[in-house]
Order: sequence, then structure tokens, then C-alpha cells
Amino acid sequence: MNMVHRIIGTRIGTGGSTGKDYLRAAADKHYIFKDIARLTSFLIERKRLPELGVEMERRLGFLI
Repeated sequence: MNMVHRIIGTRIGTGGSTGKDYLRAAADKHYIFKDIARLTSFLIERKRLPELGVEMERRLGFLI
């Protein structure tokens, strides 16, 4: 939601609604979006992240 607010702010969208407010209302209305919105604030400490294997790094294109 913060990213949307920074990009489109409260400008009027093509449907006449305010961008951020419309998106917030739609996300609150639909249950699946509530779960997805909660995931964006779920952060894991870097030291607790598992290391990627060599093959996974290669497949994802990570350059080290």
C-alpha cells in the first residue's frame, strides 16, 4: 500500500476514484488480498534466511 501511495498518491483514477483509497477498499473487501497484504510486512532477519544452494543460485541468475 505504501508503494501505491508513493507512486499514485491520492490522484483520481480512470474510474473517478482515488487510487490509493480505492485499492485499500478493494483489498479490505476481498479476503485473499488481506492475506497478501500481511505478507508484505512479514520480514525475516537476514541471518535466519537459509542459504541458497549452488544450483538454485545458478537457476535464479544470482551473481556472486
